[in-house]
Amino acid sequence: MASVVNKRRGRPRGVSDTSDRLIDAGRRQFLAHGYRAVSARSIAAEAGVDHAMVNYHFGGKEGLFNAVLDLVISPGAVFDSVVDSGPGSGASTRTDDDFARRLLNAAIVYWDAPTTQTRLRRLLSDADENSASAGTTASRSYIETQLFERLVALIGGENARGWASGAAATIAGVFVTRYVYRIEPIVSMSRQEIVYFVAPALHASLTKRRLVD
Repeated sequence: MASVVNKRRGRPRGVSDTSDRLIDAGRRQFLAHGYRAVSARSIAAEAGVDHAMVNYHFGGKEGLFNAVLDLVISPGAVFDSVVDSGPGSGASTRTDDDFARRLLNAAIVYWDAPTTQTRLRRLLSDADENSASAGTTASRSYIETQLFERLVALIGGENARGWASGAAATIAGVFVTRYVYRIEPIVSMSRQEIVYFVAPALHASLTKRRLVD
């Protein structure tokens, strides 16, 4: 039994073979279960390697997911770049009238990029008839994981998690309707139009303002 285990676990024949096996296993699991429900251990087990190989090759689960999507930066990095480029920090950032517009604009610029579109289609193509559902699960859960705690920290104070939920849902909603389900008219709208119509709702969550009573 030990000889069988040793053959199946540990470092396989080569570095590229190990990476490819982890990416293949990760792609299947992320599509089936979403980012949050999948662990580095479960991916490694399916790939037949030690879970330490996930950290060794990708720096952890997030790095592996980025490799699966073949993305250069994550939604969280887009968020951080907008926060870092804006005036002030914390409450002064979220109450800045322009912050919601800049955040949405930066996200759409990134998502609209041809390289990003090609890579997203590559991921979704493996899901066959369930591609939209699988893409929603994998992509939305990743956006929520990357953005939610950042939004909670930015909003702060009472009911921060509730307001952050509204903000995250707004951002994820743009992604899912425009890039996964491709619902009109948002697919045909320009970046400027989307920002014009959606940013007020995002701004309301960031500043803890109810749009209706």
